Amino acid sequence: MLGWTVRILFILVAPIAALPVSLDAPDFGLVQTLVAIVLIVAFVGLGTAWTAGAILKAILIQVKSRSWLFGRCVFAAVLRRLERVRASRLSFVA
Repeated sequence: MLGWTVRILFILVAPIAALPVSLDAPDFGLVQTLVAIVLIVAFVGLGTAWTAGAILKAILIQVKSRSWLFGRCVFAAVLRRLERVRASRLSFVA
């Protein structure tokens, strides 16, 4: 069963891997494997980010429902934290 999954994944990845490397090149299998790993990591990362966003939203909704003022303070604190992280990432890139 795992072999079928890997085979289907490699069939889907082959056209992407064939862009920089010829199909009959000796290292095509290596490039195909690397592209497959990168795509798997990207999908897992996107799923994690999406889930983390949904969890954060659920927590904020729960906190806001308990106390309107407290919920606003927590939401503002989260937004300030996100802005600090975004600013630090931008200063790191620049």
